[in-house]
Amino acid sequence: MWFTRLVLTVLLLFLVSPLLALTIVGENGSIVYYNGKLIGVIKNGSLTFEATFPGILKVTKPGYVDFEKEVTEDGVVVVELSFPAYLNVSATPAAAKIYLDDILVGTGQAKVSTKPGRHRITVRADGYTEWSGEVQLSPFEEKRVEVNLKKTTTLKLVSDVQIEGALLNGQRVSVPGTYEVVPGTYKLELPVNYVTNRVLLEVPSINEYVYRVDSRRYFKLSVLGKPERAIVKINELVYTTPIEIFLAEGNYEVTISAPGYTGKTYTVKLLRDEYLVYNLEPLGETSTTKVAHNLVVEYDGFERERVVKKLWFTAIKNTDGEMIWFGFTDASIHNVPSTVPVAFARDFQLKIGEHTFKGPGIIQVPPATQVEYLTKDGYRTMSVKTLTVLDAPERCLVNIFSRSVLDVYINGNFVGRTPIYLLELPEGRYEVEFRLANTVFEKKLVTVSRGRLNEIKSEK
Repeated sequence: MWFTRLVLTVLLLFLVSPLLALTIVGENGSIVYYNGKLIGVIKNGSLTFEATFPGILKVTKPGYVDFEKEVTEDGVVVVELSFPAYLNVSATPAAAKIYLDDILVGTGQAKVSTKPGRHRITVRADGYTEWSGEVQLSPFEEKRVEVNLKKTTTLKLVSDVQIEGALLNGQRVSVPGTYEVVPGTYKLELPVNYVTNRVLLEVPSINEYVYRVDSRRYFKLSVLGKPERAIVKINELVYTTPIEIFLAEGNYEVTISAPGYTGKTYTVKLLRDEYLVYNLEPLGETSTTKVAHNLVVEYDGFERERVVKKLWFTAIKNTDGEMIWFGFTDASIHNVPSTVPVAFARDFQLKIGEHTFKGPGIIQVPPATQVEYLTKDGYRTMSVKTLTVLDAPERCLVNIFSRSVLDVYINGNFVGRTPIYLLELPEGRYEVEFRLANTVFEKKLVTVSRGRLNEIKSEK
């Protein structure tokens, strides 16, 4: 029993008084304090004592800056005392509070000794903007700092380039530039060709506020080449050539592709207005052939000697220009197809066997095929024997072609770029303009009729 009581007593003493050894290594004559209690003087280069943790270690010596540190575990602490540096700060107004490394050291005037190195001075007073700055002090150096607080903030607008025509709260300013402003919210406006041309600035109540202005501008990228109506992909956005677009200055990967052609990718460094002219190589070309000596074959509205292997709107006509067959082909036909084309407008729904088709569209059927079609007037059935166009007075079908890609305007309204397939227009007479970049290349008056596939062409 006596042995058990002895073990418990020793254990309790250990739990209540976790005293461990702490050794301080430093200059002889240095005075050591721990948790505000004098421990002793360092002799022979070190001093060891029992301590509880955590605790505050302080070491002083006349002519040196006090050393102070929180200690959380036993072991050895090496103390290197440094010679002091001196700082004298005076501030206006007299009620201004002076902080050194976020510690209040005086009001209006502060004289402190501190360790050498970099220190931050902050001065604050009600009704004035805060001032802050850094000083680098060497041993035994005495530095004087005078601070006159202002009621304004020095706003520095910095930029990589000179920006003309900028406005700050409606007043013209130069960028880069420096201005004295009252702390608050300001609207900075740049010319419209800048990427970020409207900014709300929150100017804080500090001595100096620096704002870097986004000086990136928009520039025009024009893309054109052969073939026309190529697909252009830039930053996941898709366009159809020819195009003129405005992009923020920078580097871009521009991918261009077209059916029947080998695609290409270009790198564009946009630092000014640029032109990108492309020329895609066809995957394959074919020579067109006559299907009969008295027939003419047109691809997208025109006879052609050689064409790229891709889908073309193909029309076969007799010598009188009458269309006897039409449809989409890859230009490899050698004879008049045996199918009968049926073109139908939006209001029509065709049913052939189990298949249903909604207009506008073109289908090919064997001769004498029974076609059931639905219009707004109900269901009807017909036997298709020759080329057929199903339309209505308010929905006539029109194809529009030109030799080059042009913008098409009908009665002053833009309807698309050539080639345009199966456009729907009411019966009547129209003014058609073929334009490029707002230049009118050709203007003509045309009549659109029902019961046929109307064609409007420009040789431009």
